[in-house]
Amino acid sequence: MKGDEEFKSTLRIYKIGGIIIAALFLFGIIYAVVTREKAPEQPIIPVVPAAQPTSVPPEPTAEIIIQNITNQTLQNISNATANASAQENITVPTAKPVGPAVLNVSWATVNITFPATLKRESSLYTAYEYIEIMEADGTPITNGEQFDISFILDDHKGHKGELVANYEKQKWLISLMLPNKGSYTLTVKIVCKDQQGYCLRLYGKGSAQKSIDFDVV
Repeated sequence: MKGDEEFKSTLRIYKIGGIIIAALFLFGIIYAVVTREKAPEQPIIPVVPAAQPTSVPPEPTAEIIIQNITNQTLQNISNATANASAQENITVPTAKPVGPAVLNVSWATVNITFPATLKRESSLYTAYEYIEIMEADGTPITNGEQFDISFILDDHKGHKGELVANYEKQKWLISLMLPNKGSYTLTVKIVCKDQQGYCLRLYGKGSAQKSIDFDVV
């Protein structure tokens, strides 16, 4: 009887232990399932190929720089030589020494210029005309340098006369008051005075003269 009670007591303990073990096992399974459902999915990381290092050109060395400079220098020398060779056949005029202009001073170089208006004059009023007399270098000729200047008027009827002229504005001014109509000739004649001076020293003996014909109407 005592043995049966012990067996029943032991059996009861085994049942309780089995129930506890089964409960723990079931709890473990449920926990594992719940934990797996709640765990976040691992992100898919794309596979990116490793970046290849960019090749950097090597820094120019002193040898390369010197080589480039030498090549450029040789090119410049070659160009200069070619240009010089091309210009060998070009004739460069020889520069002449600059000095004071040498003038051939003579009576033939004296310039006498009549005004364009001295072609046709009126008999009703007095006309005033400027006559320009210049040396070869453009210097006006006056009677202050031992020149003797005459303004001779000819009416072609046997009457000749000398007009009085005044020097002003680097020209010689004459006045014409001719009541008689007809053709006239005005002659300007230049000689040297007898006294020694500028005129005789440069021009010597001889004369310069020029005439113009005009009408009085």
